[in-house]
Amino acid sequence: MNEGFEENEQAEHDLEKMEKEHDIYMALEKFRKIPLGEDSSKQELVFLVGQSGCGKTSFYKNYFGLNEKYKRMTKGTTDGNTAQAKNYAKKILMNKTDRLSLVIDNCGLLPKHRKPFIELAIKCRVKQIRCLYFTTDKK
Repeated sequence: MNEGFEENEQAEHDLEKMEKEHDIYMALEKFRKIPLGEDSSKQELVFLVGQSGCGKTSFYKNYFGLNEKYKRMTKGTTDGNTAQAKNYAKKILMNKTDRLSLVIDNCGLLPKHRKPFIELAIKCRVKQIRCLYFTTDKK
């Protein structure tokens, strides 16, 4: 009798996992339909937010990495220095000739860390600001 309970519990867990994976798949499918850098008059700022190892960098490589209109900023790009990060972002977003967009990867877990970049994007009249939040199971 205990085995049947465990099987049902496992089946429910598997169903929940499939639903989560389906939600992620659907979100990615929806994201794929958003044009990335096709209109050179539109810049955007994208935050990839989540814990280490959750797939932010892989997502960047798959969805932005081959598009020369997107530049990536990580803690490594600026040696973790906030002033350098702001200067790098300003250099990218204020360049109206190339109309480059900026993807901030592995930074900004807290809203207060994203705020200066959002304010800069608004000041630079960036057309779109997105924050993609990545979650993972604890396993």
